Amino acid sequence: MIKRILNLLLKNILHTAIGMWAIFVAIYVFIHNDYLSIVAIDNLSKNKNVILYTGFVDEWQFGVVVLVGGLLMLAGVLKNNEALMTASTFYLIAINGALLTVFSLRAFMNGYFNITWAYAFLATVTMIGLLFKGGNHDRFD
Repeated sequence: MIKRILNLLLKNILHTAIGMWAIFVAIYVFIHNDYLSIVAIDNLSKNKNVILYTGFVDEWQFGVVVLVGGLLMLAGVLKNNEALMTASTFYLIAINGALLTVFSLRAFMNGYFNITWAYAFLATVTMIGLLFKGGNHDRFD
C-alpha cells in the first residue's frame, strides 16, 4: 500500500508538489496568523489603503481556503483522478493570483519590499503551464 501511494505521488510529481505547497502555506498562515499586521511593518506603510485591501492573506480563513485546495489536489493525485487534479489546479491558480496581487501591491505600492511576489509569480506560471501541457506530462510511466 505504501509503495502504491509513493508511486502515485511520484507519477504526478508536479501535482503532488503543488498540493504540498498549498498545505505548507496554509500551515504557515495558521501558525503565524496576522503575520503581515506587525506594527513595525504597518507603520512604515506609505499607502494605508494597500494594507486595508491586502490584509486578508494572513488570516486563518484564507489558510482554510488554501488548505482545501491542497487537500483536493492531493486527493486527486492519490485517486489518480485527472479531473480533480485539473479542478484543483484552477482553484490554486486563483489563490496564487491573489497572493501575487497582494504581495506585488505591498512591495511596489507600499514600499515594503519582499520577494514573495516573485515566488507567487513562479508558482502561478508553473500551474498555468501545467494546464496548457495537459495532465500527463509530469508522469514517469
